[in-house]
This record gives sequence, structure tokens and C-alpha cells, in this order.
Amino acid sequence: MPDDSSGALVWGAEPNSEEKMFALVAHLAIFFFPVLVPLALYLIKKGESKYVAYHAMQAIVWQLVAWIIGGTLCLGIGTVVGWVFGVLWAIKAHNGEWKGYPLIEGLGRDD
Repeated sequence: MPDDSSGALVWGAEPNSEEKMFALVAHLAIFFFPVLVPLALYLIKKGESKYVAYHAMQAIVWQLVAWIIGGTLCLGIGTVVGWVFGVLWAIKAHNGEWKGYPLIEGLGRDD
């Protein structure tokens, strides 16, 4: 496990390409295995990378919200909005941004 000097366990540190890819996968899981993939990534990577853990937690909450709203209240419109935001935040994660979804940005941050 990397220590704080490597950056992986420091909030706001520049993520490496592997961390960016795992964060991207967490967000894009909304299309295939919502909640399950980011939950697995969170549980596996939380001790190795704050970046992956943060984005995985954001994806878990966002995907739950999109599923509940899209499936019950808005007859699919919420699902499409959830997908759009999922793709936008996947791009942000892959670009190395420590950016969370609107209204839930602080969730998963443990600095």
C-alpha cells in the first residue's frame, strides 16, 4: 500500500493513470452494473487511493439517486439525466479532477 509521500492517500493529490481509470469505471458503471461496480471498487481501493474511494462513493450515491428518481418519479427522464451526469463526471474523473456531483460533492471525502 502506498504511503502519504506517494500521493495516493493524500486528499487533492494528482492521481495516476490507474486511479483515473478506476474512477472512470466507477462512474460509467451506471450503464452496466450500477452501484455494484463502484461499491466493489470502493471496498477494494479505499485503503490504497483516496481518489478512487472518493469517486466510487460519489458514483454509488449518484447511481442510487438516479435509479430511484428515474425508475419511480420521472418515468425514465431521471435515468437519462443520471446517464448524462455519469458520463460527464466520468470524464472529469479521468481528467484527474476531484469534483463530485451537485448536492453530494462532500460525500466520500474523509480528509
